Amino acid sequence: MEEKSFGEKIAELRKEKMLSQKELGDILGVSNKAVSKWETGEAVPQMKTVLKISDYFSVDANELLTGTKYDAAKQRQSEINSQAVNALQNENEKLRMDLAGAKKSKRKIASISAVVCALCLMVALVIALSSVEKDNINESIKDLGGENTSIEFMGEVFVPISEFEKQVFNYDTPYYYSTQKKAVFVNSKGEKEDIIISLAGTDKFIQVKQKGNSFYYINEKNKLSLSRDNVSKIVIVRADAVGENPRGRVLSDSQTDAFFEYYALREAPENKAEIFKEWTKDNLYNVNVLFDDEDVSGFTQVGNIFCDKDRNWYFFDLVEGTVCEIGGEIVE
Repeated sequence: MEEKSFGEKIAELRKEKMLSQKELGDILGVSNKAVSKWETGEAVPQMKTVLKISDYFSVDANELLTGTKYDAAKQRQSEINSQAVNALQNENEKLRMDLAGAKKSKRKIASISAVVCALCLMVALVIALSSVEKDNINESIKDLGGENTSIEFMGEVFVPISEFEKQVFNYDTPYYYSTQKKAVFVNSKGEKEDIIISLAGTDKFIQVKQKGNSFYYINEKNKLSLSRDNVSKIVIVRADAVGENPRGRVLSDSQTDAFFEYYALREAPENKAEIFKEWTKDNLYNVNVLFDDEDVSGFTQVGNIFCDKDRNWYFFDLVEGTVCEIGGEIVE
């Protein structure tokens, strides 16, 4: 199609529809004089009016303004060519930057190596300082391992392990205590301060090191004590019995109940010093119990039963180091 001006194109389209300038103006919302000026080239309508004309005559707006028929295929090819040119320009820029970067790579590697070495030295220094702090934090603590002290850790309370528990439990296996954590130490006055502890394989024991010494604390809920709840069986054996399996007498349930009733009362004799003298005589029986504790295997001796010259019976408690009266029906 021959290229035509905007005015010529409007006039042509109007005449094809057999419209007067006034009729077209009414359709577009303008005067017939405005249409006349468009067709003579004296004026150009606003873009919104151009779009109305385009819509009414079903003609592309670009074709109206330029006088050239819109070629979609040609436009698409132009866009593809433009994209290809842009891609080549981008690739060329990337290659240029890569070449420039390659020249700097050696200098960067050297700089990065120096930074990494410096960071490693800083980390090593921090670790060393942390270790010193952990080692030193316990040195200022007084009363460690003392009676009425405790350690609080993860919502649990740990108390000093007793001499009896030291004999019964395998608590000091060295390889157990490999993980260090911060906890709270409570001295005998109730004052609190930070402490570094070493954890065992279970939450039953913890170790505290101070000036080359090791102190052990046991979880309060795992304290080994004599009670009807944690003892399943009691065996009375004469102290002078010999052999690997000396014959003993297993207490019945009623006798076991009676034993713990006396034990719960803890009635100490008035002439305690004299009673201890009787304890050294030959009328002595060992009291062995089977604890309901998976960490205590087999029977454990927890004390002695003995009598005085008047056949009054007593129990010497190795767990708490006390002596109390007990009924003769348990032995006789």
